[in-house]
Amino acid sequence: MRSTILFTLAVIALVTGACAAATTGSPTPIPAQTSAPTAASPSAAAAASPALTETFTSIMHGISVSYPAGWVPRAATELWPEGEIVLQATPFGDVIEDGSTSDTAFLALASQPLAGRSFDQWVAGYPAFKECGPAEPVEIDGAHGVLGPNCPMALAAVQDRGYLIWLYRIDDPDWFREILATAQLDPGAALDAAP
Repeated sequence: MRSTILFTLAVIALVTGACAAATTGSPTPIPAQTSAPTAASPSAAAAASPALTETFTSIMHGISVSYPAGWVPRAATELWPEGEIVLQATPFGDVIEDGSTSDTAFLALASQPLAGRSFDQWVAGYPAFKECGPAEPVEIDGAHGVLGPNCPMALAAVQDRGYLIWLYRIDDPDWFREILATAQLDPGAALDAAP
């Protein structure tokens, strides 16, 4: 038993001596912080929310919106049928893709006549919006609209025309609101607008 205690004390002495020897030199200086930490550097913020430097105007839907350089617009070739969900590959939605080669982020735009329905009835009839959570009010180009808090999708109406603006695969509500602030709704310019 005595030999076990002596052996344990010897190991402790060796470890303590090794640690003391490793720390006897000059301490490594820690650089002083010269400014308060920030949430994100300007370059990181710019990468997360690219500047909206380009403008797309839809000939089909009577809407224009700004988008980042490098994104690729594809114009709708068909009218948006009632009851259909606007997706990336649908021919009835204007789509502006982020330019990547994989599963891309995109901005989708579409509009259609309300056809005698109230704005609330039209919103209730668009099933994709139901997944975005309870509607929050939003103003788009001076028009009354609603925004989904759980996904970046907004619906608005001007005269007898409903509009969709949807940002897919980028969950940045502040940037989406920046995009919405650039939108201009022109129901008279839409191809199927009443004369």
